[in-house]
Amino acid sequence: MRKSNNFKSGSQPDNPFSDALANALGTVNNDLNVDLDKDQSNIDKAEISLKGLVEIYFEKKGRAGKMVTLLDFTNVEGDGLISLAKELKSSCGVGGSLNGIILLLQGDVRDKCELYLINLGLKSKRIGG
Repeated sequence: MRKSNNFKSGSQPDNPFSDALANALGTVNNDLNVDLDKDQSNIDKAEISLKGLVEIYFEKKGRAGKMVTLLDFTNVEGDGLISLAKELKSSCGVGGSLNGIILLLQGDVRDKCELYLINLGLKSKRIGG
């Protein structure tokens, strides 16, 4: 036997949650909508002034079979390593972390990293296979 559902769609006048949901979905045009600041995605886009040689490694050992790409910035001088790491991760479409001067990217993205670094003007060298 089916249970009857007495759910009625539409906004309910005394329910603040339905009003908030309707505003968030854009189904109701009230003057209470707050415009979000769209410039938050451009935070910390400082000039990248790095010079030197970036070594690109590929590792799978000691990580439970997971493949990672390591970029070693020990021979690189200048500022902007944090913003470069953010841009590299977003351009390759992968996650990762910056531990000191070594950037760890998830997956095998050596080709994409090398192209991105060449377009930036940095020299890169593949280490290993």
